[in-house]
Amino acid sequence: MKPNIKTTQAFYHNLGKLFYAIAFSDKKVSPEEFKVLQEYVESYWLPYDDLTDIFGSDAAHLMEVVFEGVHFLMKVQTICTMLSLLIKMNNRIYIMIK
Repeated sequence: MKPNIKTTQAFYHNLGKLFYAIAFSDKKVSPEEFKVLQEYVESYWLPYDDLTDIFGSDAAHLMEVVFEGVHFLMKVQTICTMLSLLIKMNNRIYIMIK
């Protein structure tokens, strides 16, 4: 692929968020979707340009990092929501018993 647009780290970061949003459009993200992203990064995005991140790695890998990060945060948010509901239920039960 011949570069015809100027890429930045923010560009790859936003692509990671976009690809996650597309994968999550059915309210679930399968491991296969992440594997496909990894394959596309290796095949198409790594050769695109020579931009690197602060660690010296190809900046195209930021798409994978952001994708995984958003996925992790979604899981944490779900767990926190469930814990919050359990605490509220426990408080209501405690008040009813009192």
